[in-house]
Amino acid sequence: MAGYYGPSFAGIESGWYRTTDDPNYALERARLDSLWSDRADATLKSYVLKYGTFFSAFAEHILRDIEQHLGRPVEDPRYYSYYLANRVLELPGLRAHWIADDARVAKDEYQCEACENTQPAPSVHPYAIALWGVYPPYCMHCLEIVGLFRPGANSRPRSLAFWSEDLQQRFTNTVRSSRDLRNCDLCARPYRLGPQLWEFGHPGGSGTFAVPFVYPNMFACVCFRCFRKATSDNKRGTRSTQSSRLYALYKFLGKVPTEDFTSLFYLSRDHEYVVGLTHALKGLRTPEGLKSEFGSFFGALVEAGVFPSGSRKMRIGTMTVAEDGHVCLSIPERDIDDYLHRRGIKHSKEVRYPDSLMRADWELHLGRGRVFVEYFGLMSRPDYAEKAADKRLIAQENHIELVELFPESDPIQVLGDWIDARLKKGLD
Repeated sequence: MAGYYGPSFAGIESGWYRTTDDPNYALERARLDSLWSDRADATLKSYVLKYGTFFSAFAEHILRDIEQHLGRPVEDPRYYSYYLANRVLELPGLRAHWIADDARVAKDEYQCEACENTQPAPSVHPYAIALWGVYPPYCMHCLEIVGLFRPGANSRPRSLAFWSEDLQQRFTNTVRSSRDLRNCDLCARPYRLGPQLWEFGHPGGSGTFAVPFVYPNMFACVCFRCFRKATSDNKRGTRSTQSSRLYALYKFLGKVPTEDFTSLFYLSRDHEYVVGLTHALKGLRTPEGLKSEFGSFFGALVEAGVFPSGSRKMRIGTMTVAEDGHVCLSIPERDIDDYLHRRGIKHSKEVRYPDSLMRADWELHLGRGRVFVEYFGLMSRPDYAEKAADKRLIAQENHIELVELFPESDPIQVLGDWIDARLKKGLD
């Protein structure tokens, strides 16, 4: 089967999914079995009959529809696309339809509106199908070079909210004129978009952040040399110089820059904005580079003078920086962090709980076992108290010692007494 847009047909047909005792699949399979119904089958059938072999591109949509029938969410679903594919093969009529349509699609082709190249139908990305249907107007290569997708089968798309008719026409014209000679608006050097249509660096690469080279060139002329400088981790210049450059970026934007410099390119389609942003970023470090130099991105903003008081008022609490550079989300948090720093207690901030998106305020590194510290400052709120209970349970299940601090009982004194007792016990 043409399986780029879904689980391997061979693996599903072999019966592996239905018989495996691998807990990653078996536990989820049993849970979905308990929820499944004739109505769920009917929902699945409607997608298979409408989209044929591409039905698995709509796995998330199918799950949402089934949740609507259930009247509640399917909590933390994993590997559900395998379950859906397996269920299609268990229903004779749908099985035959999938197999027949897959054989047809394997020989099919479609033409990209931008580069005008003909592409094999099985190469269509599932998320592109989910956004545009069968077939999308652009090939994967063109979707990647505009930054709508990152490379890789599991890549999720950017929002299509910005993808207007004007933008589509600009994109098409830019791709088709990629070999024409241009003059850079920043350095005046002649250049061609040519083979650099994609991006500088690669996602997650050290010292770079991924920005599609073609996108700014849809509104201005930015040569690859200037673009590379704007997207590299520019380590030149003193700490004071970097602070000045970060403040200049803040003044140019008219608002506090986020840690995602990539997103700044998508905020405006104005020629002067694109040129000005590229110029502002040319001498600046990347967000990761600023973190390494100033301890945190927030710390860099504070030192640059974006937050002269050293703090930022939030909806709940006040973001501020501790003496050791850790970002704290309240003044009491900062006081606790400073206490640990002054006592020389090694600690990490915002550490994830095992197999969870929740984070502990601190982890103490005391040499034996894991110790998490939480400052529970809003227990009067039911949602906050429920999250605190979840954290206790995860800590217990993973043999993590959890030290709980509360505002009504001097948190620093309580933590200090606990540390003293722990250190004394370690010496006994």
